[in-house]
Amino acid sequence: MSQHRVRVNTMHHIYRVLGIVVVSFGFASAPASGCSMVIGPRFSLSPDSPIFVGRVGDYLEPISMDGCLPGEIYPGFIVSLETVLGGPTFKGLRVELYPYGLSASCGPRPLRMDELKSQYPPGAKIRVVAESGNPCRGAELPKQNGTVRLFAPVFLGGISQVAPSDPDPAASEPFDYLGFVSTRQQMRGDAADFEVVKDLLRLARAGTESERATILTRLMVLPDYRGPWCEGLVNANIHSESEAQRLTERCRVLIPEVHQ
Repeated sequence: MSQHRVRVNTMHHIYRVLGIVVVSFGFASAPASGCSMVIGPRFSLSPDSPIFVGRVGDYLEPISMDGCLPGEIYPGFIVSLETVLGGPTFKGLRVELYPYGLSASCGPRPLRMDELKSQYPPGAKIRVVAESGNPCRGAELPKQNGTVRLFAPVFLGGISQVAPSDPDPAASEPFDYLGFVSTRQQMRGDAADFEVVKDLLRLARAGTESERATILTRLMVLPDYRGPWCEGLVNANIHSESEAQRLTERCRVLIPEVHQ
């Protein structure tokens, strides 16, 4: 295939989902070529984003979704909510969650039922940063009264199982990122990533410049929040010119070495 033809058949998406800037390249006529994706750090979250900790309940029969490929069906499960950190409380409502993966053409991919059960066994504790919109960007499907249907991209850390050694995802106090990243590599969807989500919620709710500066300074411990991404966060949240300059200079400082 010529270089020109590859360009013609390439889908190029730039979009925000779960507070992450995503640039993806997928080959429309050659799914086997795979999806190349550049995923930036989480940048911002709406205060009404559905963010919670819960337990895996009953599995749901797979459903088809408007806008998805013909024949695609998405399995899910009911979530027993334990702690709601952001968004609606869903009190008295049945919450259905549909995790999904990434296809070779950079579109959503339904998990197989055996894959779903293996990754999220019954009763497993999960942390979730959900979306309320159909992953295929289609119309909302009818559902029973009193039911909330949510979606979570696995590849962007929208859902992950809480390990026994993980810190409490429902804890309200600020997280010690330095202690975490010094012992392991940060990954999308891990405990530190979920703490970033909580800090971005705090950032969205902060009432003073001082509060926002404190949160941004805490995030700078993480490699993802140095350099241009860090400067972007500062510019978006700090309005005092002198404070913005101070924090921007900190963004440019080399990150300290951590133990491998």
